[in-house]
Amino acid sequence: MMPQVEDLIGQSYSSIGRCLGLALEVYRRAGVTLADPQGDYPENGDGSRYILEHWPQQWLSIGKPTKTLDVVVMRSTLDAHLHCGVVCDLSPITMLHATEKLGVIRTPYAWIKRFVTGVYRHRELQTW
Repeated sequence: MMPQVEDLIGQSYSSIGRCLGLALEVYRRAGVTLADPQGDYPENGDGSRYILEHWPQQWLSIGKPTKTLDVVVMRSTLDAHLHCGVVCDLSPITMLHATEKLGVIRTPYAWIKRFVTGVYRHRELQTW
């Protein structure tokens, strides 16, 4: 079940702690706690790669988003870094993510679909 996240929309990128910080906060609100890699976080801000490299046993590659809380990994449209967001609505599929310029925003999946490199579901949420 998707937790309440409306209060996150509009928060600045730095206050939420980058795209990975947003994903961690949404998951925390859903009852899944993941360690925040603040001290070990890559300099280039590549949080989605960090998730896959440090917690691979916790994530299932699912191909396309079909449930809220699925994590969408994509190439940033501004540089080559990977970026991540969390599916927050299914009809239409909408993703919550954080950008340095706009902060936390909702974006239709259809707008970013061509940049997606993978979609993942946390194993604890597999039965939801």
